[in-house]
Amino acid sequence: GAAASRAEAEAKRSRFGLAAQGQSIAGQPAPPPLPAPSAASAPASSAAAAAAIGAATAAAAAADAAAPPPPPSELTFWVVTSLFLVCSVGIALVVTDLGLVLSVVGATGSTTVSYLLPGFCYFRLCPRKRSPMRLLALLQLALGCIIMPGSLALIFAAGAGER
Repeated sequence: GAAASRAEAEAKRSRFGLAAQGQSIAGQPAPPPLPAPSAASAPASSAAAAAAIGAATAAAAAADAAAPPPPPSELTFWVVTSLFLVCSVGIALVVTDLGLVLSVVGATGSTTVSYLLPGFCYFRLCPRKRSPMRLLALLQLALGCIIMPGSLALIFAAGAGER
């Protein structure tokens, strides 16, 4: 346990040519030595040890349950990739004005990066639920939800007026 950890730490120190006390690898003061194990910290019986192992196993099972889902299959990958490719080629064949495409990309991308994502992230990550900054983040998110469709409507209205 702790004695083996102490012996291992001392072996590392001597391997790196450091004194047993007073100096660490980075030149910083060495951490204080580990306290000696006490009788109170050891399990009283094998039943207590089994309970501790059971709790650790349950925690590991809960962590496994919260693990991300497996990656999509190869078929899913090819279907989605083919869909993106077909849609991209279709848009390239239909659209004759590159300015319109760049306007749409700019309207959606810049609004997402400037308004939607910062507002959403701050709203979700703010620890205090009744904070004025959290309310302002929600307001910024709502403003982005108004600006994006508005700018897209203006782009398409201007594009239709030129035809």
